[in-house]
Amino acid sequence: MFFLRKKSKDKESTAFISKMDILKIKEQLEKQVEILHKVGVLQILSDEKTLGMLGIDNKEYSVPTLQEVLLRLGNKKELVEKKIKQGFTKIIMVPFACPLEIIIKKYEETIIAHYNEGKLLATKEKITDIDEKLNLDLNQPINIWNECKDGDVKNKFIYFPKIYDKINHQGKTKLDLLLDPKNAWQIYLIEDMPNIPLVGKGKKIEHRRQIETNKTPMEYLEIIQTNKIYQGEEGLTPEADLIYAIIYLEETNQVINDWQGKGNVSYELGALVSSDNVSWLGWDRDFNRADLWKLDIWKKDPRSGARVGIRV
Repeated sequence: MFFLRKKSKDKESTAFISKMDILKIKEQLEKQVEILHKVGVLQILSDEKTLGMLGIDNKEYSVPTLQEVLLRLGNKKELVEKKIKQGFTKIIMVPFACPLEIIIKKYEETIIAHYNEGKLLATKEKITDIDEKLNLDLNQPINIWNECKDGDVKNKFIYFPKIYDKINHQGKTKLDLLLDPKNAWQIYLIEDMPNIPLVGKGKKIEHRRQIETNKTPMEYLEIIQTNKIYQGEEGLTPEADLIYAIIYLEETNQVINDWQGKGNVSYELGALVSSDNVSWLGWDRDFNRADLWKLDIWKKDPRSGARVGIRV
């Protein structure tokens, strides 16, 4: 499915590709494509041979090749190499053009499938932790804030805002972003960290302390924009966070953002909703379901944080 030309342009690009071996990029991407096809996010396109998605603009977008992904990583070579050393080793390939409602639906179906197979587990802190099965409300596997269902289609989501302000946000709607076909697929490099750390629990890796809970979305946005340690990082979009949730569940049988267990709720800083809210993703043991809801940008919670990454 992925093809990498054997000839590289120069010694520098060869050295960069060699450094990328630590990520096992080909293996990561092929596994993710397989998962996203299995759960129904991706499908065979109209040519009856290419795998991809139908975007909200009614255009078809094929899966990026390995060469294309490596090119994107190479365009941010210095940042990528720095962040790998700081623990950003998980690639997430996000079918951003896909309607958010479809991604939500496929996450719901994946949760149900795992529950029916007896493989819906709480997030572990260590691989050696014993399996802990979760219950599920089959009548409402996901509790969804209405504007999250079709906020992208109705242009209620402003993606990649520089400021959380309804007028001066400097972000774009999904349809605006799709005027550049490259934006149909988001490629993120993130920490493979289903459990966002509590205050005082973040690890310090290569001078960078992991982002912890108990700050407002406004504070998180300011931190990643002004603190040099977090230069180049940004919050995930709802699409990216949901795709990570699907991938992690399929790879490990474990949910993410289990705030009554080992994890915490994840604010999705990459999209502004209704001028003064961001969406968040969590797992609720009281109601036995996932939650995709909203939070005022000025509010904070000790069991909520932000998942970040670099977008290439």
